[in-house]
Amino acid sequence: MNWLTLLSTLLGAVVGVGSTLLADRARWGREVQSQAVERRRELYGEFLTALNLAQESLFAVAYGRHPAELSRDLAARAAFGNHQVYAVRERLALSGREQVVAVADTAFNRLKAFRDVVGSGAMPDSSELADAIQSYGAVLRELRHAMRDELGEPRLETDVSN
Repeated sequence: MNWLTLLSTLLGAVVGVGSTLLADRARWGREVQSQAVERRRELYGEFLTALNLAQESLFAVAYGRHPAELSRDLAARAAFGNHQVYAVRERLALSGREQVVAVADTAFNRLKAFRDVVGSGAMPDSSELADAIQSYGAVLRELRHAMRDELGEPRLETDVSN
């Protein structure tokens, strides 16, 4: 038997198996990264939804639509707490990227400030409530930009805050 033939066959097999393993490893890495991005996309959407639901509930309280037996402060706190904002924020802190988590935390705190203004009895047409809404809206736009940047999506030109 010719050793050169055997050796070249063996070398060809090693190269073939090695290149297949490398290609599979690269494909697996891309799939893991793609799944991580998709999980963050879902989490970011869930956080924005929780913020939106809490904001809408706070508007309802500001307009006096809450149980009469609750003080406005308790109604505002319940409106904020009923939408899992705290829970989703914790999941975001675990899985989100630093730049998104930092802006998300600012948005969370601005919404809490909005809650406190509503709870203090500010009327819907008051400048205090308008300032809280404007402050929250500005950071919400910044949060959307940070999320889209991190997910590799282009920024929106359209302002969807209103």
